[in-house]
Amino acid sequence: MSCFLALECSMAEGSLALLEAGEKGLKCLAFKNWRSYFNGKYLENSHSDKLPLEINRLIKSCNRELSDLDFLAVGKGPGRWTGVRTAVNVIRTLSFCLNLPVYSVNSLRVCAEPFLTLSRRPVFSAINGFKDQVYFAEFHSEQETEGELQLLNFSDWCHHMEKRQKFLKGKNLVCLSDLEDFYTLPQKLKEVFSFKKIYPDARYLAQIVFKQEEKRNPENWSQIQAFYLRSPLE
Repeated sequence: MSCFLALECSMAEGSLALLEAGEKGLKCLAFKNWRSYFNGKYLENSHSDKLPLEINRLIKSCNRELSDLDFLAVGKGPGRWTGVRTAVNVIRTLSFCLNLPVYSVNSLRVCAEPFLTLSRRPVFSAINGFKDQVYFAEFHSEQETEGELQLLNFSDWCHHMEKRQKFLKGKNLVCLSDLEDFYTLPQKLKEVFSFKKIYPDARYLAQIVFKQEEKRNPENWSQIQAFYLRSPLE
């Protein structure tokens, strides 16, 4: 039985989970989430304010100590500069001080995880990269890889998605996205894709790590490659 902490702060919502992994599967001991950005404004409690405090509260609520942790997991982005920077720096500090291995996961893959477990159809994730750019990836349930991260301007991304839909010959394909908050999506895409709010959850991050732990090599804290997106507001 191993105990680990998972952090995900790449979007406006932040979350963390304390979990136990054993032969019978993965058990979530405690979970906490919050929101740092709403309706174009940063809230008083940002990721940098909340995360250190909530980690301590979460672990104490389970009568555990930091020394009980066996490894760590973090969403490495792509995501908002403040959130990814905060989560990765906290994980680096914990890993260095406690001498713990780290697993990092593409945050777009984390968003897709709950939908991949329900269907064998591909799932798309896309986020605003600012300056008319879109970062996106396509994931398949039979593939354990994180998916190729791509970058296009918004117009080219729309054409790309139309081509993918025609190739897949399907409707109601799932696309997890925050683009609706920044752009007007073409009606053609809205008719063939089911657009859902993008939300990377630390519990799904933990599921990915648990499924792949034996096949993945843990990272040293200094090797974590974070992917920051910095908006004009930051």
